[in-house]
Amino acid sequence: MEANVRKRFYLLLLVCGSILSITFLYPYSGDNAQLLYTADLMLRGMMPYRSVFYHDFPGILFIHAFQLLVLGKSLQAFHILDVAILLFGASIVFRMTSYLGGELAGWLCAIFWSFYYVLEGGNMVGQRDVYVSILLLIVIYFLLLRPQKSLAFTGFLTGLIVLFRPTYGLVAVTIFLWLLWRMRNDVDNFRRVWTRFLPCCCAPVFVFIFVSLATGTFSDVYNQIVLFNLKSYNVYLGPFYLAHKIRAYAVWIAIFFLGLAALFRSGNRSAAGLLGVITGALLLEVLLLSQTNYQLHPLLTLVIVASSAGWALLWNEYTSRAWRISIAALAIIGFLLPAVRHNAFGFQDMSEEDMLVRYLRSRIPPGSILQTAGSMHAPLALAVNPASRFIMLHELVQRDRFGNLQDFQISWRNEYLRDLIKNRPLYFLMHDGYDGERQFLNGETPWEVIGRDLPAVGNWLDRTCHIETRIGRYTLYRRNSE
Repeated sequence: MEANVRKRFYLLLLVCGSILSITFLYPYSGDNAQLLYTADLMLRGMMPYRSVFYHDFPGILFIHAFQLLVLGKSLQAFHILDVAILLFGASIVFRMTSYLGGELAGWLCAIFWSFYYVLEGGNMVGQRDVYVSILLLIVIYFLLLRPQKSLAFTGFLTGLIVLFRPTYGLVAVTIFLWLLWRMRNDVDNFRRVWTRFLPCCCAPVFVFIFVSLATGTFSDVYNQIVLFNLKSYNVYLGPFYLAHKIRAYAVWIAIFFLGLAALFRSGNRSAAGLLGVITGALLLEVLLLSQTNYQLHPLLTLVIVASSAGWALLWNEYTSRAWRISIAALAIIGFLLPAVRHNAFGFQDMSEEDMLVRYLRSRIPPGSILQTAGSMHAPLALAVNPASRFIMLHELVQRDRFGNLQDFQISWRNEYLRDLIKNRPLYFLMHDGYDGERQFLNGETPWEVIGRDLPAVGNWLDRTCHIETRIGRYTLYRRNSE
């Protein structure tokens, strides 16, 4: 990289870092707190799946564990690592889109990618699909630049993508098939796709399966990741959710396909084919998951990958000043208006959580037992242990699309009650739940759910605990003195 180009690159990182620094104003989302608490328990010897319920692949837990070990568990530490990863992501966006459309296109995409992350508010901060997008952009960049020399590396990164969320296996299969097609006339490299890319791609998931077998947690992994996701968590949400998101992001996807057409016209059919099949796989995944809780996951990755590539390709196609000003203006509209319409700056008020933590800090020492039905903010800050591995309620009460519970959920309910009776938590924390959290409880509060679905738990709570205080939406039950 030439000196002037390097200076401009560092300037770009400074601009992107300034934009991304706004995220330091954001609190933890519910997902952030839950994942951090799970990673914290993992570091304290409580194995996910066996000792802590977790219904996804573990990739994101290792990122949070790294943060907790190196930077601590403060909100600032969370944002420092997140921004560092995002700056790396911005550099990848810049390099890939510069390759497709030149340095100015790279600047445009990296800056607006940073704006998109910020203006979506807490919905995107720390989400695994953003990190997946970065890994996928690295894979695309290396496959565009030197596919033959990076098969093992890109295979391993593709495997890591699946380790973050198993539904991305469709993307991994798509990349593998594209490589076979790309190398079909090159016998040696065709063979290397099988002997290098495929084994390295499968390695992360195989290691995860091997560890779960070796530690005796495979049945827990199967029950939580496969059975729970397919039979309970995969609930029907209705067509509105997909239509709403497609309306919001259709301009970006349309821009991508316009850019893809431009790439085909330029004669670079290999690059067009790679971008086309990956985006097609993400689109197919969105459609397959369109009426479930999972639909937003691949859609987020799709928007990041498709929009970055699309802007760069169009920028490269239309070189006149008027066209480029129009493309930049369209990018502003495409990135900023949907986010503003989603009330991006409506931050969740965390004052109740802060008051609760201050209240409990002098009353419950680290390592004590606190069970919560809802928010994970206080358990994370206080370094307490749960009475049961079921640290949320939705895994116990969420029904399938026909309103039925599964046999394994009934077994889990019995286990949950036994854990409460045996471990006798000092505090039981009830949270009314924000609207986004209630979607997994059929729009009800945890107390309403316990009263209807878990009456034995409600009876145990009435017999053994009393209400010590209420702080906003939180009700704090303390164990009765003996």
